[in-house]
Amino acid sequence: MKIRVSKNAPGETRPGASGPSILKKEATTNVLVKDGETTVIGGIYEVTNTDSISGIPYLMDIPFLGWLFKTTTKREDTSELLVFLTRRIIK
Repeated sequence: MKIRVSKNAPGETRPGASGPSILKKEATTNVLVKDGETTVIGGIYEVTNTDSISGIPYLMDIPFLGWLFKTTTKREDTSELLVFLTRRIIK
């Protein structure tokens, strides 16, 4: 079997564009499986990094003392797209 897996998602909207951009992720492979067997295709990873700063307005901008009034958060999310395929021959 020749398999092409794609994941398309809307991206950011740019000024002057007619619509949002499209984020494409694709994997193409050839697989040999018997009738009724299941194969798994993986390897399409998505990593999202987020950095945020929150705090009390104006007080968090004071040099040297501002760190007492603000909180910094860093987050990293990782996800993988897995595709399960079962081949069936119909007679």
